Amino acid sequence: MKRSYSNNRQRMSLITLLHLVIAALVIIWLSVVWKVFYGSSAGDFLPNKDTMQVENYGKKDQDVIHKVAQIANKDDASLEASNHRIISLLSRDPKVVVTSDAKGNLGPASVIVQDPPGKNWIKDRWQAAGDMHGTALPGQHWVMLDFGEGASIHVTKVLIDWEAAFAKNYRIEGAQTIETHPKINASKWCVLFDGNDDSQKNKREVEEYGQSPGVKFKMPLHITHTIHLEDALTGTSCPPLRYLRVFINKPGRGWGVSIWELDVYGWNL
Repeated sequence: MKRSYSNNRQRMSLITLLHLVIAALVIIWLSVVWKVFYGSSAGDFLPNKDTMQVENYGKKDQDVIHKVAQIANKDDASLEASNHRIISLLSRDPKVVVTSDAKGNLGPASVIVQDPPGKNWIKDRWQAAGDMHGTALPGQHWVMLDFGEGASIHVTKVLIDWEAAFAKNYRIEGAQTIETHPKINASKWCVLFDGNDDSQKNKREVEEYGQSPGVKFKMPLHITHTIHLEDALTGTSCPPLRYLRVFINKPGRGWGVSIWELDVYGWNL
């Protein structure tokens, strides 16, 4: 009786082992078939930590990914546009002619585009003042750049290097044609920047440095206004121009306004 029971147990163990061997062989065979027909093992399709994290991204994460892609695409487009539109400093070309309505007591208007910019406090700046005390010439004033016949300028940035006698209330204007003498309120001028418009204040960057020799108290020698008008991609609402002027409505201090340098950046079609 005991021998019969022992034989049955051995027979069951052998059968179980045989089943396990057959199951292992079947799994191996299926894996080989899958690899041959699909190029990857079945285990590659089992969920893991990384794939579960990707699948569990929320809407916020997807929005962030989409935004980054948009920025990258825009940067690529800007780079492509800038490759065809090289921005350069245009106002220091010897062909540029500078005129003004006011003949002050210091240098002529042409000093504001000289290359390199001057440093002489007397000779190398233009001002709408009548004496060394900076007494303002009454009324509105302008200084104008003519880029020459055939010029078709796209302006991206303008830098005005004021002396301590600066202005905030001014306009930067452009035109392709003007009258023989540019009138104050000529309708052909297109406004690129209006310093009296609060909605445009973020376009203007201000920096002060140096010490004015004309006063004993602390007063900057330079007050630079950098006006960002456009980039190589967006453009402005004004058409290409030949003439650019700074039209000054009112001085920022009691003196007549004074300019060291006027730099115009962009490209010429």
